[in-house]
This record gives sequence, structure tokens and C-alpha cells, in this order.
Amino acid sequence: MLNKKLRIVSVRGLKPEDEKLIYAFWQGAVYLWCKFRPNDWFALRDLMGQGIAGDPTDAGNFFWNGTPLMVLWNQQEKRYRLKEEPSDKNLKRALKQAAANAGKLLKKAINGDQYHLFDTKVENITRKYLWIGTAPKNSEQESQQLNNDSGDERPTAEELISAFLQGAVYIWCKLRPNEWFALRDLMGKAVIDPSDDSCFFWNDTPLKALWEQEKESCGLNTEYSDEKLVVALKQTASHADELLKKAIDNDTFRHFDSKVEGRTRKYRWNRQAPKTNEQESQE
Repeated sequence: MLNKKLRIVSVRGLKPEDEKLIYAFWQGAVYLWCKFRPNDWFALRDLMGQGIAGDPTDAGNFFWNGTPLMVLWNQQEKRYRLKEEPSDKNLKRALKQAAANAGKLLKKAINGDQYHLFDTKVENITRKYLWIGTAPKNSEQESQQLNNDSGDERPTAEELISAFLQGAVYIWCKLRPNEWFALRDLMGKAVIDPSDDSCFFWNDTPLKALWEQEKESCGLNTEYSDEKLVVALKQTASHADELLKKAIDNDTFRHFDSKVEGRTRKYRWNRQAPKTNEQESQE
């Protein structure tokens, strides 16, 4: 959450299910930023550059293909009739508004995080954030979490986890584009404190649903034992790893190499690999 009160708004005309997926995507992206650059201020442009159309290191492209953010661009593209009546003036307007809407949802996601505390400032008309520690447990600030909102159309837990992992993988590719990674590299053992590998419980992220599911399955909620805890932790990590693999397999705009090393599946973004026919057909 933010350490000061700011006006939090939603994006007009955006479907609730799309907003929730973007929220989860931002959670993953912010988590990875805090893990690798815990002492650095960040803004929207630091997380996303100017776009992620296939290449996280390409700051010259704005169209957010393959991520939940794409709906923000599609919304403005339709509003300004860019396909029917393209113009440089309307293109600039659409880009500016799409970025503004992405920034609104980034602020909402950060403010809704009930386990991490962030400072914020405006510098050269750009809002920036800095992770400064753990949020107070008894905060009176109203939670902005979207996962518990009522509504007929809600993303599934798996869809939210996929969006969260998409955001985490994107930032990994942005900050460490040539390195192999596994689930443990993205998440460590916890997301209470990105620098703390001693805790596993993924509070305030979509991944927590996996932990709650395994606690119930192993009977930890009714009777605690070290043996049950170990089984639950192992199964939670296994399921998270399966969903990471699925999220990477479903990425139709980026290609990843994969290998198994010491029983651990690892991935590396391959910028040189061409899209497959199957990937092209899914676009």
C-alpha cells in the first residue's frame, strides 16, 4: 500500500475482468522489480519501457501484445478510429491515454497491496514509487484488492496466476534478458518480503490461492504437523511451477528455451527464435 493517501480511480469503460487481470500482471511486475532493485524508485516507464511487443528491451514499441495491458491500447485504438482514419495526431493521443490508464491501474495495484509499503512522489510530471518495507498489519486503509470484488464475470484463479507470472517473467526478461530462470528465481520462497527467502507464504498475490488449496488438501487447517507442512509446501511449489510452464507456453509473442537442470525446469527468453505457425495463428 502507499504511505500516503492518493486518489485511486478505475479506468472508464474497462471490463472488470480485464482490470483484475491487469491488476495481477502489475503485481507480478512490481514484485520482480522490488526483488532485484529494492532500493530504486520506479515508474510505469521503468517497468514497461514504452512497450512490450515481443521485446521487453525495445523501448521504441508501445503496443502491449501478449499481455493483459493490450486491452488498454485496443480501447484507445478504437476510440480514435486509428484503423479507419489513421493520423499522427490521434496516434499520439491514443498512446498518451493508454499510458495514463496503465498508470492509473499501476497505482491502484500498488495501493491495494496489503503486505508491502511504498513511498511515492511526482518527479518531472511522472509518478514514481519506492518499496520501503512491510505494510502495518492494522492499517485503517481500505483494501483495494480486486480478487474479492463481487460480479458475474471474474477471471479464474488460474487466469489471475497466469497474469501475475506474465508480469514477473516480463520484468525478468527486461532486467536479465540473457539469464536462465526457474520459479525459485522469480519468487524465491516468498512474496511477503522480496529479499526474504525464509518464508514461503505468497500473501496478497494470486499464488496464495495455491497455498490455501494445499493447506486444506493436507489437513493443515484442522491439524498441524511438520510432515503435512512439508507436503503442502512441496505441492504448492509444484503446482506453481506447472502454471509457470503453462503461462510461458501460452506466450504467443515471445519464445523461450527450456531445460531441466537438477530436477528443476528452467527457461530463457530467446530473442532470436522465430514464431511458430501455431503462435502466428493464435495472434
